[in-house]
Amino acid sequence: MVAEQSTTELRIEKPIENIDKRTIFAAVRNNFLRYHLDKRSPKLCDATTTCGQDGQDEKPSSLAPSIITRTGVLETFTGMPLEVNWGITKMCNYKCSYCFGQDALDNSRFTSLAYLKKAVDHIAELNRDTVRFTFGGGEPTTHPGLGELIEHIHHSFANRLQSVLVISNGSRNPKLYDRLVENEEIDRLRFNISLHTEFMELDHITSLIECLSHKALLSLNLMFHPLKRDFVRAVHQKLCELRLAYPFTLHVIFLLRKPRFDTMDERYLLQDFEWQKQATEEFGRAAQNGPDMTFLTQRGYSGDLFWNYADPARPYQKMAGKDRDTLLAEGNFNFKGMHCIHGSSLLCIGPDGTASGARCPEARKTYNIFQENPFTHRDFIRPVRCSSANCGCATNDQLPKFASEEEAHDFAEMYRFRQAERMTR
Repeated sequence: MVAEQSTTELRIEKPIENIDKRTIFAAVRNNFLRYHLDKRSPKLCDATTTCGQDGQDEKPSSLAPSIITRTGVLETFTGMPLEVNWGITKMCNYKCSYCFGQDALDNSRFTSLAYLKKAVDHIAELNRDTVRFTFGGGEPTTHPGLGELIEHIHHSFANRLQSVLVISNGSRNPKLYDRLVENEEIDRLRFNISLHTEFMELDHITSLIECLSHKALLSLNLMFHPLKRDFVRAVHQKLCELRLAYPFTLHVIFLLRKPRFDTMDERYLLQDFEWQKQATEEFGRAAQNGPDMTFLTQRGYSGDLFWNYADPARPYQKMAGKDRDTLLAEGNFNFKGMHCIHGSSLLCIGPDGTASGARCPEARKTYNIFQENPFTHRDFIRPVRCSSANCGCATNDQLPKFASEEEAHDFAEMYRFRQAERMTR
């Protein structure tokens, strides 16, 4: 971990050069890249055929109709958005049994603000169309420089910044959160408060809702611990009552198994899923009778997921309106064997500056963004073959994924070319 600013000069490599443009033109002729993704009526190539480079259809694919051939967020295929998922610290004041970021708090171990700002400067060099930041951990609000870092992000990206999301356990003093939302240098701020039922205090969370809900976009994740069913239901009931007076969203979240977090906790019962559905409907009724949410203006990146099936009768389906936990339990997030485009639209940063293009065990190749811009390396944007039973981390959902290895390599080459071109502007 980089704890303090070093006297060592930070090295920035030159943008990628000498990319074979013939490969890029081949990628443009690629089957998927000829799709016309129109919101009113998506015009998709027949998913049962493979288009040749001369535009002529080749032999039909042998994929079963139920096989997903492509998935991801629409804009990641047609534009250049970037989600920055930043685990600013692994230290936390909670020790949840199911978590991966729970190191003991130690003020001497926080990364210096100078290095954090250097990472932001490297990201700004990419000149992406739209950028979203998500701060997690550990507990990000324990870092003393979080507010100043968010200010630097706003100044660096201006209108290209869609939002800054802080994922917190909500345990800190409400005044700390209030100072962030009252900062005149910061807007487009969102809070996602995870209610960890092993440690949370309901009265404290109530105070936080009263403090934040009318000032920032507030979402709550109620972590459904299978050994605390009665408490979870009591918390949910209280939140439904609060929703009648305060604007916020609520999701009941099921826990995943360590260490890969790609399968659901086996202690859940069928009635737990039935209760989740009923709880969602109950909170929805409370929201209808409560104050309206003030949503952030979307800045060119909806985050809407889609799937493309081999079945020509249903080649294109959006995931909007479907519960991710249910889809996960049913195995609908099983992309095992597909080729995920690491680094195309996702940048994951660890507390020590390690940077990867996906949050999964397969993203082994990393660079340190405190010392260099990882996107100057040709192998940062690359296809990675998925080996997980399910895509456990929702952060990875947006990444373009292909059943065809050739198509994935063409797409990665196209994305590398476009990124290198932007870095020379």
